[in-house]
Amino acid sequence: MKVSRAIVWSAMIGLSIAPMLAVAPQANAADAKARCRVGVNPARVQISVGANNLAAGPADFQVTAGGNVSTTLTSKVDPLGDAAAEWDSAIAAGDPAEGTRGSISANFVGRGGIVTATVKQGGVVATASATCGAK
Repeated sequence: MKVSRAIVWSAMIGLSIAPMLAVAPQANAADAKARCRVGVNPARVQISVGANNLAAGPADFQVTAGGNVSTTLTSKVDPLGDAAAEWDSAIAAGDPAEGTRGSISANFVGRGGIVTATVKQGGVVATASATCGAK
């Protein structure tokens, strides 16, 4: 049986470059989204942060605005790699039902201010910023 040289060369080239085309799938990098709402009467600040593509285990959340720094909240990462935390000036400090909710000062940030969220699992894995809108 005769085989053309073109077919032989095509097969050889295909076999030689196939390993270069096979790319191992890479894990997605963690990402975060932040939201911030500010009320005027009564004064109220609500900040929420959600993160995706996290490793299993706990995740630590913290937000800053200007020179203000929130308490760190720890949230368990769900089986899909998601976790979230929320701060609200209407929550009483030490509220036993807080869970991944924490209290924050009503003057933590003003309308139009920018909050920056940091998500840590060991080191920083994701950050996000949001401009605070009206509630």
